[in-house]
Amino acid sequence: MLNAINKRGEIISMVNMNDKRQLQQEFFCPACKERVIVKTGSNRMWHFAHYHNSHCASSEPESDYHLLGKKLLYEWFTSQNQTAELEKYFPNIKQRADLYANRPIEFQCSTIPDQRFFERTKNYQKNGEKPLWILSLNRLNRIGTNLFRLKQMDWLALNESMDPVSETFLLYYCPIRDTFAYLTNLMPVSSTKVFANIKFLTRKELSCDNVYKIGSWLQNYIHPEHWKKVKMNWRIYPNRRKNRASYYIHRMLLQKNRSLPLFPSEAGIPTKHSFWIETPLYLWQTWLLIQFILPQAKHAEFQFQDVYAQFKSLVQRRLFSVRKFPLIENSHYSFAIMDYLHELCQLGILEKTGKSSFAIKKNIELPHTLEEAMRMDDEFYQNR
Repeated sequence: MLNAINKRGEIISMVNMNDKRQLQQEFFCPACKERVIVKTGSNRMWHFAHYHNSHCASSEPESDYHLLGKKLLYEWFTSQNQTAELEKYFPNIKQRADLYANRPIEFQCSTIPDQRFFERTKNYQKNGEKPLWILSLNRLNRIGTNLFRLKQMDWLALNESMDPVSETFLLYYCPIRDTFAYLTNLMPVSSTKVFANIKFLTRKELSCDNVYKIGSWLQNYIHPEHWKKVKMNWRIYPNRRKNRASYYIHRMLLQKNRSLPLFPSEAGIPTKHSFWIETPLYLWQTWLLIQFILPQAKHAEFQFQDVYAQFKSLVQRRLFSVRKFPLIENSHYSFAIMDYLHELCQLGILEKTGKSSFAIKKNIELPHTLEEAMRMDDEFYQNR
């Protein structure tokens, strides 16, 4: 901890502390009121710590990286005339936020269980507060120019902007480099890999008021050549990650005298809300094409509600997987399905006949060989 209270109930902070004489007294945890230890060694940032036998519910070990991050974020808010409180404790939910500045702010460096992340977020929301989770930049694994590998917990921190058209983002911060990083336009390649745009900003370049305003520099473009390589990997290594969805779609394709690598070129199209569905794009979109378009006659109509109901049934049967985002309020995994139907309209495969009804305008073809599939993919992207 960076804050503790003395016997007079005064809050003493280590943020700008450099006089050990002020620390020659007893200190207590603001949350549990247990006595704490003063840590003023030369190898670590000065801080307060609970004793090893402490039962404080809000106590957990913090690295120097975490402590420095909290300190710099606190100074960032106060330097912009924002009212900020370090390590604010909420007694009714027995939680301590790393920082409070109009909302609880958590600077998360270590991985915590999903359930704990949900509980902490839900408790703040019960208080009428929407927390901002800022992840440590050393968590982000960059494996290509615009390709990243995300940890499961990072997905849970996905937030949405306050722009007129709500956009999603992950916010990272590195106290060593004193730099923020926004990850936007997340397009999943697998359950852990994503294509995304990244933008770095120093504390001086980012205003506290604009944390949720990202529309002015948002980019929404993935080069077709990049996505062709993704589809090629899906075709060449279809069983790299065996799961119930791949077996299910493979059986559907076998009924069409095809195998999993021979999914249609019109499947695997990234859309704005693709991130909601954890099942790989090419699998669930192949399901939709076979189930609602491939066997149907031209001009046959179907309703979005029917597509969604059947998709939801597959989720309930654990054949398809969707993600849960405790911080996102303005979209749902059904948006990803509707996005894809609109893409099929753009491709001339469907036409919209009502608010949520679609008619088949032209049908699709399944490739017979892997070579033909690659050729059809080339033609697909040349025509886009």
